[in-house]
Amino acid sequence: KIEVATQQSTQLRQTTKDSCIQQDVDWRLSQPLPTLDKLSSLDWTTVNQIESTLLQDARYGTQAPSTARTPITNLLIAINLLIFCAELLWQARSGNQEFSLIPWGGLSAPLVLAGQWWRIVTANFLHLGILHLGMNMLALLYLGKFVEYRLGSFRYLLAYLIAGFGSMGMITYIDTRWLTEPRITVGASGAIMGMLGTMGAIHLRGWRQAKVAAAGRQFQAVLFSVGFQLVFDLTNGHTSIVGHFSGLMIGFLVGLVLLQFGNGD
Repeated sequence: KIEVATQQSTQLRQTTKDSCIQQDVDWRLSQPLPTLDKLSSLDWTTVNQIESTLLQDARYGTQAPSTARTPITNLLIAINLLIFCAELLWQARSGNQEFSLIPWGGLSAPLVLAGQWWRIVTANFLHLGILHLGMNMLALLYLGKFVEYRLGSFRYLLAYLIAGFGSMGMITYIDTRWLTEPRITVGASGAIMGMLGTMGAIHLRGWRQAKVAAAGRQFQAVLFSVGFQLVFDLTNGHTSIVGHFSGLMIGFLVGLVLLQFGNGD
């Protein structure tokens, strides 16, 4: 495919602004091509190893390919945005500046124990403000697309919901057992931390079972992110450390289980 390769190289030379790439393309086009039938079996083994390494590095990269279809992530972001817009519209029409999320389904342990169990679901889609919403949606865009790309849409949605509902259930349990004053909890961060846990499960499996070096590096990056989140939560009194880390652990465990099924491992 010499003609195709030459055309692609020339196009790359014209579109890139990287002088190193331009020089490399110029050098390649000026050199004769090697005779591939003269490569030894050892040479071909090396080529195959390089190709396998590149494929594995791409598979365990930091994000999903730009061509990956992630409809569930897009849908979840859209739902959160629409609900937040509805909150703002209701606040503007009611003239209530002290906006309460209780009528919208905010999590309150006493109300859940009183039979309003649906708050464990609805609280995952409510946010306190534009900053709260924006940070969560950016994290979901990054983590969600990767996990959906690797697990597939159905298993990804299952992991997301289990992590989100599980984290709200854990908050309800802790609030009931140890808090004397009830609090209101909202936000998708428990489910999103669950996706960080699931990402960790994907990389850990690739590192331990497939022996992919890139997966090991990414797993270490996940651990660093967990440590950073822990420091942030301990120094910020407005976040739920119980919700975050229960979601993280649930997502990790669910990810390990889901990787046993389907073609995402």
